[in-house]
Amino acid sequence: MPLGKAFDELKALYINAPVLAYFDGKKKTTVQAYAGQSGLVAVLLIDGRPVEYASRAMTATEQTYAQSEKQLLSTTFAMERFHYYVYGRDVIVESDHKPLIVIVKSLSSALKRLQRMLLRLQRYNFQLVYRPGSELVLAGTLSRAYPRQTRPMTTLNSQKNSRRTDDEQMQQLRAVSSQRTIDFINAAAADDKEQLKLMHQIAVG
Repeated sequence: MPLGKAFDELKALYINAPVLAYFDGKKKTTVQAYAGQSGLVAVLLIDGRPVEYASRAMTATEQTYAQSEKQLLSTTFAMERFHYYVYGRDVIVESDHKPLIVIVKSLSSALKRLQRMLLRLQRYNFQLVYRPGSELVLAGTLSRAYPRQTRPMTTLNSQKNSRRTDDEQMQQLRAVSSQRTIDFINAAAADDKEQLKLMHQIAVG
């Protein structure tokens, strides 16, 4: 059987009964998160049966991330993509990147980029467990079939994404900090000459 036809049949099996299951919050909820070379994949499972799949291509910047950053990005993508399923529930997150288990427990000592993603994950109750890549069959297979970006990022789109990221980070900061702390951070940033120069450089080039 040609590989293309076999792959199409495998995809058809993945998205039809009896493979796909209905979500049931009373059963064990598991999320598989996987980061390929240039794509992210997430699978939501109930008692080992898939409920939903999600994937996206990484941006050019994300493709330059270290492997630990890519793996945490995939976990963040998975939890936020399945937010309405996992929020307020105890969830098992499976990853094939063992160092990630230590990283998620060390927010204060993590690198800044990792800290930002860890803050986004603070709202969820999850336990990260290690599983070898050979056992993440669904996520590993789908990591080779994520949707590619169809158009380059324009300056306008980049600015919109930057504003959206700023808003998201402010919402996340409010979730874990008091208004007094936020005011203190804003006041300190306003007096930081190096940061002001950097913001100007980013804005005008």
